[in-house]
Amino acid sequence: MYALNIIATTFFTDCGKPNVTDFVHVNVNGTTFNQTATYFCEHGYETRNETTAVCEDSGEWSIEPPVCSGMFSFRASSLFAYSYNSVISS
Repeated sequence: MYALNIIATTFFTDCGKPNVTDFVHVNVNGTTFNQTATYFCEHGYETRNETTAVCEDSGEWSIEPPVCSGMFSFRASSLFAYSYNSVISS
């Protein structure tokens, strides 16, 4: 009976469409048990979070969608501040 329960879980578990957040896209190879969803950020954005989710036997994805933030926002402001200070100091 236990083996039948494992087989039923494997074939009938469906995690559904993975959630996405702002600036996030996802490639899904399936929504059933042990299938994966790989998240990626839009051009100009990056994440430091895990990007591959696995459909678990509970019917839930293993991770929440990552948060993607702009790669250039801090760097551009730092560059401007450096350039501005260099001009003022000269």
